[in-house]
Amino acid sequence: MTMDTSQDRAGSHAIVAALAEDGPPSGCIPPVQAGRRWQWLHGDGGELDLFVKEVRTARASEIDSRLALLSCGAELHRVIVRLATAGWPAAVTRQPHRAFPFHVATMQITRPTAGQESAQRRPQPFTATRPGRRSDPDQPIGADTLRFFSSAVEHAGGELCLLSAVQVYDLVAATVFGRRSGDLVAPRRRPSPAGAAPPDQHVVFAILYGRDDRPSTWLRAGEAFGAGCLAAADLEVSILPFTDAIKNAGARENVQRLLPGAGYPYLIMRIASLDTPRAA
Repeated sequence: MTMDTSQDRAGSHAIVAALAEDGPPSGCIPPVQAGRRWQWLHGDGGELDLFVKEVRTARASEIDSRLALLSCGAELHRVIVRLATAGWPAAVTRQPHRAFPFHVATMQITRPTAGQESAQRRPQPFTATRPGRRSDPDQPIGADTLRFFSSAVEHAGGELCLLSAVQVYDLVAATVFGRRSGDLVAPRRRPSPAGAAPPDQHVVFAILYGRDDRPSTWLRAGEAFGAGCLAAADLEVSILPFTDAIKNAGARENVQRLLPGAGYPYLIMRIASLDTPRAA
């Protein structure tokens, strides 16, 4: 059945808005890697297909491809939210063809109903109490904000390890030791007690991780990263991803020792107050 002209036009506007690079919520998700590692294409049946761009350099590694999938996951989550905000629900099939690993997802966009057209609000991706805005931007990041951020990440299929101040030193040591040769020993596993959150501070470091190292889990982790960034957008905190320790095999193995249990680290994140300056 063919849509009429007005509906075609409305659908096109919704898709264009979803894929726009500027403006919220796209600006709330910082890039994991330099450059766009994804590409959207229109399918013959009216669907949208998401592809990961292959890296064709001599220095490209398997972890580069995994990080590209994570970037695609964040972009996929962003577009799903933009479409839903415009009242256009989408059915998503992730990695629809095993024989084509670069085809990340296909998205069937359905015609909005009258009720959906009238509800032009961002959908709540999870059920949690949203913390209020901080009256003073110089205030440290509270435990309620960290819980809300963690809930968004975990609801979207990721796992988050919030590091204590002592563990941040371990994180730095793990990164340094992983890049050196010799008899240096990585720090011992020293996780925080289950359910514990770091004390209020202006900067918190966290590790996004998963239970396996499959491409599909990296894609889901990217969606979880995007969900966390969008959830944090109204809480006066910024999210900055770090990938250097993940790209280095030795450093990544040491970072893995900081996780509370079995798992694989995908990304290190710096969660900071908006007015907190970045380290030089």
